[in-house]
Amino acid sequence: MQQTFPIEGIRRIVMTDVKGDIRVQAWDQPTIQVESSEHISRLEPEGDVLMLSGSEDSLQLLVPERIGLAATSVNGDVRITGIQDVSLTGIHGDISLITIAEQISLDDISGNVQVKDCRGAVSANDVGGDAVFEAISGEVSLSDIAGEVTVKDASSVQGYRELRRDVTISQVGTVALTRVDGDLIAKNCSELTVQNVGGDLRALDGIAIVRAMNVGGDLQVHGSGAQVLLGNAGGDCHLENIGVLHMGNVGGDCHIQGSASAEVTLGSIGGDIVVVGAASVRMGSVGSDSNLRDIQGDVMMGSIGGDLTLLGVAGNLNSGYVGGDADLRGVNGNAMLAGIGGDLQLRVDLVPGSSLRTSVGGDAQLLLPANANLQISATVGGNVRGQNIVTGSGGNVINLVYGDGAASLALNVGGDLQLRGDVSPRSSSSGVGGSWGGSWSTFGVEMGRLGQDLGQSISSAFSGAASSLGSEMARNAEEMARRAQKHAEEQVRRAKKHAEEQARRAQKHAEEQVRRAEKHRMREEKQHRVHMRINNREWRMDSDRIDHLINEAQRAAAEGIQGALEAVEQALSNMQIAPPPAPPMPPTPPKRPASPVSPDVSESIPPLPDLPASEPQAYSAQQGNEGRSPLDIEKEREAILRMIAEGRITPEEGDLLLEALS
Repeated sequence: MQQTFPIEGIRRIVMTDVKGDIRVQAWDQPTIQVESSEHISRLEPEGDVLMLSGSEDSLQLLVPERIGLAATSVNGDVRITGIQDVSLTGIHGDISLITIAEQISLDDISGNVQVKDCRGAVSANDVGGDAVFEAISGEVSLSDIAGEVTVKDASSVQGYRELRRDVTISQVGTVALTRVDGDLIAKNCSELTVQNVGGDLRALDGIAIVRAMNVGGDLQVHGSGAQVLLGNAGGDCHLENIGVLHMGNVGGDCHIQGSASAEVTLGSIGGDIVVVGAASVRMGSVGSDSNLRDIQGDVMMGSIGGDLTLLGVAGNLNSGYVGGDADLRGVNGNAMLAGIGGDLQLRVDLVPGSSLRTSVGGDAQLLLPANANLQISATVGGNVRGQNIVTGSGGNVINLVYGDGAASLALNVGGDLQLRGDVSPRSSSSGVGGSWGGSWSTFGVEMGRLGQDLGQSISSAFSGAASSLGSEMARNAEEMARRAQKHAEEQVRRAKKHAEEQARRAQKHAEEQVRRAEKHRMREEKQHRVHMRINNREWRMDSDRIDHLINEAQRAAAEGIQGALEAVEQALSNMQIAPPPAPPMPPTPPKRPASPVSPDVSESIPPLPDLPASEPQAYSAQQGNEGRSPLDIEKEREAILRMIAEGRITPEEGDLLLEALS
């Protein structure tokens, strides 16, 4: 069945409830031709619209190119070529749209979508299959695409809600996406903003701006002075030819090269970090090795789990603890490293007025230039070897001056120290001393926190902007970038301030530790001290004094003063002080039989209440003498008097014991 309608007055075709496929082709005739093998329930003009509904089979239409088309509830495929605009909803098959003059709107599409050569905008929402868009003059708007997405040659791409599989975008001006569950590849795009990427993110071929909050996999950026702002990356990162980098946390390795003018700010790195060429580097903790080369400005790093290699740092260096070895060459500015767990190899390139300080757990090897102009102070646990150096066999503090001593090098070396180079010190001295390295522990802690702080600051800046990503994504992405950069710069400023204040803080920390230790010692001493008042006289007893009295009583009893031990123990018991267990008795002198040693009377004394150390207490000695005969008491008094006479105890101690026995 074939029907033809004149074009006069008709501007649009509306099709509903079509069981088969739809084929629409533009032609140059002033009529609309509809062809179907089955009956069509409704096919009639209604105002400026040709209404078509209730087709049991496929439809083929020839229409003028200025006609628009809308179709809903189509069970088959739809193929349209060369008309004005297209709006499709509820299509259960595949869609192919070619050479559409103005705009395309797609919603609730079960199959695949292919759009090519559209001179207007394209929107696609809720697509069950793959979606391919090519040569789109306007904006491509995507939302809830279940299959893979490919966009090539479009002015811009906006992605709302979820794109569930891989997305490839090329030759597009600006790209702004909310969520990509698979990989995201952007080639020849000027700007890329994305909130979350579940897989890898690759921005290649001269991209200018990359903004991303979270990347679950690897990150690769090949730009042309690109600005890269990234919250977190779960895998490896490889960046080349970038201008600015602000990145939070990287789960794997990070490699940056070809960016001599780049400002690099990184949070924590789970694996290795390699930077070849940068204006400055600020980063936090590194799980494995760090390799930095040709840095034109300052370097600030947190803790490093593996080895550290620095080859050419024109500015200052501040670093936390290095777990492995360190190889430093071409470090010209001031340098302070909290500590190096392994060996140190240092080519001393310090410029006049600069200094380097660190602590080395292993050996240290210094390569001195022929025109060395510095002063070296080192505490060395092992041997020291070098040309014309005065030193002992080990455990030395050495002081060396080369030239005018314009630069300074301070080391604490646990192993050996070797100085290489055809140069002799102007002065050399050696002594014995301790280590200063521990005083820099506060600096190490502060630098170790740098990674966590930087990562959290950058990530929080992205998270704060994430909730507003949507219809105004481009504007909000710019705000997100500014906030991330501001947070990173503020955190770096704070960390640098910490580093500059470490000498003062380390000294203050050490003094505080000493004060706390003294306070603890005094507290311990006070806890073992008892104040008491006997017959209106105040006495103080501490553990050392009690031990002294017991020991003297034991020696007196062993040397023939009967009742000496019993007298002291009884006096302490009357004062409600349990004497400590008696140590083994010394051998009995051969010519003077020792009196029998009575059992430890403390075992028979009931438990006594704890005595507050701050208040003197008054005790009644008479309570402790109940059941004892005057003869026993007199015998013990005589023993105390003999101990005083023989100088075993002081008169003051004897007076105290006699008072307690009375």
